[in-house]
Amino acid sequence: MNNSVNMFCYGSLMYPEVWHLVVEGRYQQQQAKIFGYQRKKIKNEEYPGLITTRQEDSVQGIIYFNVSAQDLERLDIFEGNQYIRIKVNCLLSNNSYLETHTYIINPQYRMVVENEDWDQEEFEQNGLKVFLNKYKGFSAF
Repeated sequence: MNNSVNMFCYGSLMYPEVWHLVVEGRYQQQQAKIFGYQRKKIKNEEYPGLITTRQEDSVQGIIYFNVSAQDLERLDIFEGNQYIRIKVNCLLSNNSYLETHTYIINPQYRMVVENEDWDQEEFEQNGLKVFLNKYKGFSAF
């Protein structure tokens, strides 16, 4: 039985330096988009969170294909209680849809979400380095 899932990532986990800190496997990946969500800044953090919004809103990200159950467990631990993992349909570059999992902000933690959209360029220029320094010692097990 195959317990692997496709994982849509839209923040720090889109970056190989972060992804490989958390997971052990090597996965094929592809750009994709989901609808009905917005990617927002999190108070005092470099990483973003997804919140449910209007259907016409969309978020660009990356799908990692067939992520193993072990790596999924690592990702769940990495994301912590602040996020919940849900199923979403992603639009692929060939205009087909694929069911994936992603992490959205746990409604109990909604107060940490800012109104401002997460700035991917700002993250690439400054936030990624800060993020990596904070999580350098992260180990799921």
